This record gives sequence, structure tokens and C-alpha cells, in this order.
Amino acid sequence: EEYIAIAILRLVEMEKAVVEGAGAAGLAAILQGLLPELKGK
Repeated sequence: EEYIAIAILRLVEMEKAVVEGAGAAGLAAILQGLLPELKGK
């Protein structure tokens, strides 16, 4: 849940997009390092 909150905040700050937790789950997974195949993309 911590990474979901961070992802929501990043989306608001950088993309000016307000999303719910489910909408930020993908970004949260990337931020947490759960998708190493996407690193650097």
C-alpha cells in the first residue's frame, strides 16, 4: 500500500492525473522493482 500511495502522488505531481489505487498499481509495481524487465524503459 505504501508504494501505491507513492505512485498516486507521483502521478498527481508529474502527470497532473488523479487516479485511484487500482489505477496506480502498475506504476507501484514498477517503483517497487517487481518488474525488472521494464527497468530503464
